[in-house]
Amino acid sequence: MHSPFDQIKIDNTYELFFPNNPYFNGIMDLDNFNPHPKNPNLRKFFLALGWTDEIGSGIRNTRKYLPRYVENAAPVFIDQTMFRTIIPLVRHSMADFTERWFNWLELDEKWLPKLAESLKNIEIDGRLHNMSWEDQISCLATGWIEKVSTLKALKINVKNGNRPSLDKKVTKLDEEKGTSLDEKGHKLDEIHIAVNKQYGYYEGISSVEKGYKFGEENRLSSVEKVTKLSNKKLHYLVSMLLMLGEPLSIDELMAFWDYKHKGKFRENYIKPLETVGFIRKTNPEKPTASNQKYLITEQGKRFLTGKDD
Repeated sequence: MHSPFDQIKIDNTYELFFPNNPYFNGIMDLDNFNPHPKNPNLRKFFLALGWTDEIGSGIRNTRKYLPRYVENAAPVFIDQTMFRTIIPLVRHSMADFTERWFNWLELDEKWLPKLAESLKNIEIDGRLHNMSWEDQISCLATGWIEKVSTLKALKINVKNGNRPSLDKKVTKLDEEKGTSLDEKGHKLDEIHIAVNKQYGYYEGISSVEKGYKFGEENRLSSVEKVTKLSNKKLHYLVSMLLMLGEPLSIDELMAFWDYKHKGKFRENYIKPLETVGFIRKTNPEKPTASNQKYLITEQGKRFLTGKDD
């Protein structure tokens, strides 16, 4: 349990916790920020004495000045019983493995520049940053499958819904080998392949399926094969989040996978991601605007990168 005020440092991130009477519960949208006093009576008292700043100025100033100390960094504020402020001290992004993500998504080469720009805007923590590509994709793919079953609005049926915990299975498999996992998740690729063979969580992928590794053989690695998402809808949703670090229109999103039916695409992919708060419209005042685009939210980023707590 946190004290009335608590602060911790984890993976080059500084986090602060304050007692709070939550207004809406969840990650705050700093682009549409509407501050509310936590204690109106106390605020009126200090306001009469001239001892208060403008309401919401702390959040606005943190967002404004943090990039001066950590380039392109953005704070995260979570409205909950213990109000949580997350300040990155070092900024890392998913762009470190741009070519490997491009290979995993199996997109046409013409989309590489858009993917590269998008991934620059999706932050990851120090734990993921220090992982190899194989460990990173294994960790994230497992997390997506585990978490998506709790998001009913996405309407995704994950196979083997009554399967045992992956963590328990991983521990058991690792104990049988006479070793233990360290905090960075080493051996995740070997363990997930073993889990896959026993429980069939992922569909197998032919060794002749092609990716785009530049200067290398055009094949998916064994870890990339085993982490391909067997559920087509989940694959599309994760792929969309990876591409939406930059604003894109529905036509651009459909073009990535040569999807033909706009109505079905909006109903099956756009609306579910909006409903769970993972993406937002860039022009919410005019939902049907011809220039409407979509962008990943902070909540969507935290799901995508395994930080949706």
